[in-house]
Amino acid sequence: MAVRKTLIVRKEDALPFVVDTIEYRGKLWLVPEWLRGRTDGTWSPIRIICMDALALTKAEPEQGADFVLATPLSRSLLEGRAVTLDFVVIERPDISLREDTDFFNDR
Repeated sequence: MAVRKTLIVRKEDALPFVVDTIEYRGKLWLVPEWLRGRTDGTWSPIRIICMDALALTKAEPEQGADFVLATPLSRSLLEGRAVTLDFVVIERPDISLREDTDFFNDR
């Protein structure tokens, strides 16, 4: 499972930033935060946010990402403080990725 990058805009201040993205259960999910995994050299998402129902386009090379998300996201959603029916969020999914093979950036 390769970790990709999605350019998003934070709703509160319109600041753009890049968030890790994975494919899980046939859908793309944002991974705003990671924890060290159970075994050395692995990482696990703290939460994942499904992008299935959101407008997503392929990024231009100069954008530093693989995808661009058209929908601004709130900081509270990204930090796991928002309770909303508008997004599918999974806290602490049983996912473990290898640092040396799944990530294209330095951890």
